[in-house]
Amino acid sequence: MLRLQEALLPTSVPLLPHADVAATYVPASRPQDVGGDWFDAASLADGRLVLSVGDVVGSGLDAVAVMGQLRAVLSARLFESASLPQAVDAVEALASRTSGAFATTLCAATLDPATGTLDYLTRGHPGPLVLSARGARRLPPTGDGPLGTRHGGAVGSTRLEVGDTVLLFTDGLFEHPDLEPGAGLARVLDVADGLARGGRDLSPQRLCADLTDELGIRGFADDVTLLAVRYRSAPASLDLELTGGAERLGHVRAAFGDWAHDLGLAREDRRRLVLGVSELVANAVEHGYGGRPGGPVRVHAELTGTAMVLVSVTDQGTWREPTPHPGDRGRGLSMSAALGLRIELGIEPGGTRATIETPARRALQLVPGHPLDTVVSEPARLTIEASDHAVVHVSGPLTSRSTALRLAAEVRRVSRNGLVPVQVDVRKVTHLGSIGIAVLEELLELAGAHDVQVVATGGSAAAQALELAGTPFTDAR
Repeated sequence: MLRLQEALLPTSVPLLPHADVAATYVPASRPQDVGGDWFDAASLADGRLVLSVGDVVGSGLDAVAVMGQLRAVLSARLFESASLPQAVDAVEALASRTSGAFATTLCAATLDPATGTLDYLTRGHPGPLVLSARGARRLPPTGDGPLGTRHGGAVGSTRLEVGDTVLLFTDGLFEHPDLEPGAGLARVLDVADGLARGGRDLSPQRLCADLTDELGIRGFADDVTLLAVRYRSAPASLDLELTGGAERLGHVRAAFGDWAHDLGLAREDRRRLVLGVSELVANAVEHGYGGRPGGPVRVHAELTGTAMVLVSVTDQGTWREPTPHPGDRGRGLSMSAALGLRIELGIEPGGTRATIETPARRALQLVPGHPLDTVVSEPARLTIEASDHAVVHVSGPLTSRSTALRLAAEVRRVSRNGLVPVQVDVRKVTHLGSIGIAVLEELLELAGAHDVQVVATGGSAAAQALELAGTPFTDAR
């Protein structure tokens, strides 16, 4: 199951001059609970960065399969430069005809590196966190419910300052059997605030690692995905000039390797680039100047606004036409191309220019989950109370699929399949999980012209979960 989940998630995230990106996926501590969370990040042709995290209700093979479909559609629409509401509407349309997609939550965002503007849209999902040297703050959700429920396509917006880090995450980070949703979110914010104010390195990689480490001491009952982006000043380009012979290639390789490492490139991408650049420089030294020392060879490398590394190698030598019978020579360029690098050669006045272009990306790794301490909870109880209108009282934790299905069956029975208005009283629910939210949403959605009213006490664990998901309820205080 975990292997399939990994196969459907991205293996890397893009790197942009003004946006340093990292992501972490931590599987649930119990293998049977794995599945349903996703993250994605991609750069657009106009330089914007699109981001998303989401959570499909449930776990196991079905949740993983649904996750893969929803993530693919959302990513495709965002990559086609659809607006946030348009992209989420496409996911909504897919969810309406996909079994198991109902009540999926998500947060999608776009970051404009030119201005620092972050636009975001939530569907039953927490808003992002923004961390700076002054601390951490939560962005409010945009008010829409999970997929398949009420939505108006509202979009929130904020302006990031250079050095700020924005964090998108799924509910596994804050949902714990012994914590109310509000307390769990407050704990996440408190830990993030401490990391931001503590003078620690706020690089996205470090933030993801420290946050999951400090919050996951007891392990995570659900999958956790984190997607972090630091809005930064563009890293410096690399400029080298080689004025010797082939013996100077070691200096070029070392300097270029260090620059690529600091950029955040994946190890395999660094290796391929170093080999490719080394071949181009060696080619310029040997062929441009006929092997004579002293001819200048210049190397320029930069990270582009479309998440590409662009490297140029120029010389002032003379172009030599390739011989039809190179013998053992002439393999450098073909080797570089075989590495997956895009290489172009051009003759310019006064010399030759060779360029390499390759995607700039950071590789991601699975983070093993901590063993989870066993939490023994009293099973949820369902009781029926006859009144002027039908009332279904629920108490205890509403976190398992079997309990949620029992609740749905009881509501349908008491309401005579929608002919009689019914109240679902969750005031005594001690923990309302995502599966419980999904069932309540389904009951509200199927009610049609007949009322299904959810009743909760404002500020309670159930009310906090309902507010977070955007599920309407009546405050019984």
